[in-house]
Amino acid sequence: MIKLKQFIKEILGEENTAKLKKALPTIRLVKNIVCWTLIVLFTLAIITFMITRISGGTPSFFGYSLHRIVSGSMEPELEINEVILNKDIGDASEIAVGDIVTFQGGEKFGNHEVTHRVLSAPYENTSGDTVIVTKGDANDVDDGEIDVRNVKSKNIAKLPLIKNIYNFFFSVWGLALFIFLLLLIFIDEIINIFKLSSARVEQEEPESFMETMKRIEHEEREKEKRIVKSRKMKKVKKRKKR
Repeated sequence: MIKLKQFIKEILGEENTAKLKKALPTIRLVKNIVCWTLIVLFTLAIITFMITRISGGTPSFFGYSLHRIVSGSMEPELEINEVILNKDIGDASEIAVGDIVTFQGGEKFGNHEVTHRVLSAPYENTSGDTVIVTKGDANDVDDGEIDVRNVKSKNIAKLPLIKNIYNFFFSVWGLALFIFLLLLIFIDEIINIFKLSSARVEQEEPESFMETMKRIEHEEREKEKRIVKSRKMKKVKKRKKR
């Protein structure tokens, strides 16, 4: 470690080495922020994937929800693996022709959620139910009447960044990067712990040495006092004999 520091100092010079030393805490902070941000995003992508694929649920936050397109029925508007942001619908009046809505499909759709475009505004059918008609942009026929009570939300934005992060982290390279980031943070924490331990030892060693020196000096003084006292006693004894 000492040789490495000396080597760096020789290459950069004392002034640049001092600047680098001052910048190291900031560099370490930025590195940790970037690493943890990517890890958090990857974790969110995993949660979204697990909820969507396994439990069949939809991540929802304060009236907004994330949806991942799994079919090509809405291409080219919504491609496969597209991640979209939807706003929950509270009333049928919020639905208009041209909106892209997500509704709970029946047996016709395998009881899965479907995201298609609205062809007709909400109206009351012969059965007295308020319904809409939807259709996938890439489909040849519409979906028929959809009860508005089954309509959950409508699309307000596409999230290409989330899509790219999601697709990247579920690739081989994405998983490799995730593992590398974990190792990087783990190694960095181990190095920090080692440095802290070394610093404590360095602080303790001078104190221990000083205490040892003080103890030796004290013992020497006590020894000298005993010798002086012994000599005085001998002189007193000699005088008494006379």
